Amino acid sequence: MEKRSIADKVKNIDGKESKLLASFNKASLDEERFLKQKAKVHWLAEGDANTKYFHNTLKCRNHRARIDVITDSNGYLHEGKAVPKAFVDHYVGFLGKEDISVIPITPELFDVRIDQAVAVDMIREVTVDEIKRTI
Repeated sequence: MEKRSIADKVKNIDGKESKLLASFNKASLDEERFLKQKAKVHWLAEGDANTKYFHNTLKCRNHRARIDVITDSNGYLHEGKAVPKAFVDHYVGFLGKEDISVIPITPELFDVRIDQAVAVDMIREVTVDEIKRTI
């Protein structure tokens, strides 16, 4: 009798814990969405006005998108000012070749196929209502 009572209490605690975890995850997602919207509002208000904020934002984006180090096809590491040259050398070598073998696309490459109805559904127009429901 007592063992059963303990097992029931553990199940009850597990249920409460999972409800609290779900509640926390929802609150966390709501907070993240709120902060994204707040940042977007700030960007719309300040971002296009040729302000210091706008220029700092662009500088940060460019810094994140920059490639500082790259390894070429021979395994050599290129850093700093050698990175652009490594890219140019790669594409000159790649695009300058005449005997590039292209693997033909054969039906055997694609084992899994979707049926026609699903394919048509994937390329259809998206309605405003669907966008609102998703957001």
